[in-house]
Amino acid sequence: MKPIRIGIIGFGIMGSNHLKHLKTQSETYEVTALCDTNPERFNCEDAKGIAQFTDYRQLLSSGLCDM
Repeated sequence: MKPIRIGIIGFGIMGSNHLKHLKTQSETYEVTALCDTNPERFNCEDAKGIAQFTDYRQLLSSGLCDM
């Protein structure tokens, strides 16, 4: 079964914690997109290789996420 593709909207402290936790569940979930109005928050090792958006509407319309 393919993992559920997830987008995280809001990549502050809680969003980055969610990402770290979801990465440990890689058989079930795959974080495919991140969104935050402050793009500097994406400057971390965990965010590399994941699509990044500053507008949640673009994330939602991207087709990258199941949830």
